[in-house]
Amino acid sequence: SLGADVLEDTAWFDAQPDGVLVADGCLFGYKGEIPEKLFIPDGVKHIATSAFFKEETLNEVYIPDGVKFIGSLIFSSCRSLTYVRLPADLTEISTNAFSSCVGLTRIELPSSLKVIGDSAFKSCSSLADLNLPDGLEEISSFAFSGILKQQRTGNKKYTEQNMTEVKIPQSVKKVGAGVFEGCRSLTD
Repeated sequence: SLGADVLEDTAWFDAQPDGVLVADGCLFGYKGEIPEKLFIPDGVKHIATSAFFKEETLNEVYIPDGVKFIGSLIFSSCRSLTYVRLPADLTEISTNAFSSCVGLTRIELPSSLKVIGDSAFKSCSSLADLNLPDGLEEISSFAFSGILKQQRTGNKKYTEQNMTEVKIPQSVKKVGAGVFEGCRSLTD
């Protein structure tokens, strides 16, 4: 897979207007100041690795139908990201796709989803609701590990967990190591 910065410092990049950078259906990133709400245009079929890695201004992202694969590190460490609209025909969320998105409170996983990759939602400490769709086949290692908040009161640090229940569909055939590691408040 191609990284987000593969086209930087090229004549093609310099000639592009500010906004999403798309070539042959692949979104490579954003040129200029990224808005709080990002609407990825119709016609995008792929998003490059690390396309929005550590983009602090992103608050909401709307991904159109037709994107079947969310690749590695695409939104990792987007600390202000609170909501993502996933495509209805998405089949896979890859390694670290949303890891350390500490503001992410809710994500609706589509019924078409088959695979959640390694550490895909690791350290998404505000994620409170998780509905795994029927038809999901694989939850890879550490996919949801560390979903707890670190809080401070004066000199004391404590953790608080939002999520207490996750139902794993019968369709799941493979569950990796440490999928819910550190999620001590899970009761069911």
